[in-house]
Amino acid sequence: MSLEFSTVALNDIVSLVIDYRGKTPKKLGADWSESGIRALSAKNIKTGQIIREDAIRYVDIELYNKWMKDEIKRNDILITSEAPFGEVFF
Repeated sequence: MSLEFSTVALNDIVSLVIDYRGKTPKKLGADWSESGIRALSAKNIKTGQIIREDAIRYVDIELYNKWMKDEIKRNDILITSEAPFGEVFF
């Protein structure tokens, strides 16, 4: 069985791009929490998996709602911003 692939622009196949590089709780007038919602970063995504779980930081729901204007949902694809493409987590 042979698979065929085509090349398309990322912008042509996504409905929303969320880019919050450089935003931190401190810049939003808050701070990290001991628990709550995980704030994944590039250091926590590798080869399609969440890694270094002990290094994941958390935010409370109030900060999450302030930070994330668009909700992340099940089946969304996360792509880290390292060149040339970054790591992917589904």
